[in-house]
Amino acid sequence: MTQENNIDDNGTFAYLRSDGLPQVCNWSQWKDWFESGGERLCRIKYDRVDDWGIETRFEGFSDELDVPLLFWEVRAKHPTLSPYVQRFGTKEAALQIHEKLVTLALANELPG
Repeated sequence: MTQENNIDDNGTFAYLRSDGLPQVCNWSQWKDWFESGGERLCRIKYDRVDDWGIETRFEGFSDELDVPLLFWEVRAKHPTLSPYVQRFGTKEAALQIHEKLVTLALANELPG
């Protein structure tokens, strides 16, 4: 990791363009985007089912060395059960899993 710009040599930063697609950038550009309102764009979808909070987010950093870069994350959190966390290369793939987790939670079949 370089001290001058805090970019991990093994990772890639991106911000969301106005069309909703990631734009690869450096850490400083990502930080500027995030602090100037990008933070509110990171949460793509959130559902609460009983005690489960299921969220899909744009994380803006991928430590993958190959494409696809995994900028999208789905989390399912419960106060007493193990969380589910997985990263995806596309928003569409993340939202498909998000919907599957919601369906499982509604059926009380989400493992924890």
